[in-house]
Amino acid sequence: MLGKLLATSLLGAGLVGLAAFGSACGDSTGGPIDCTKETPKTYTAIASAINKCTNCHSSTRTGDARHGATVGYDYDTYDLAKQAAQLGASDVDGSGANIMPPIGQNCPKAGGPPCAVDNGGAVPSLTATEKQDFLVWAECGTPGP
Repeated sequence: MLGKLLATSLLGAGLVGLAAFGSACGDSTGGPIDCTKETPKTYTAIASAINKCTNCHSSTRTGDARHGATVGYDYDTYDLAKQAAQLGASDVDGSGANIMPPIGQNCPKAGGPPCAVDNGGAVPSLTATEKQDFLVWAECGTPGP
């Protein structure tokens, strides 16, 4: 009985944690993404956004060419992008530790990523549509390719 109660409690706690994690990111306006009302585009269909990410987040880039991007956090293949999707979404919507692409007070940092174009840097900024498409893709199943 105690084992069953413990298992039920752990399952319940896990589902609550999963629900909280799944709702951490929002749309480009800061609101939550409702995947029952959104139809995510495929990885290939959001290439305009992905291609901007790979200016730093590419498995083919090393050292200074990554501009401070964490190794292993890449978007140049569907499989890599799918692995990085949730963390990327939190950074793109501004709820994560970083804001991508770097803007405002987040850039330039010594040794860090270059600024977004709209902040005087060389990294292309995401348009509002690209940002929304990326967030919906990341939050609603990461369809591909």
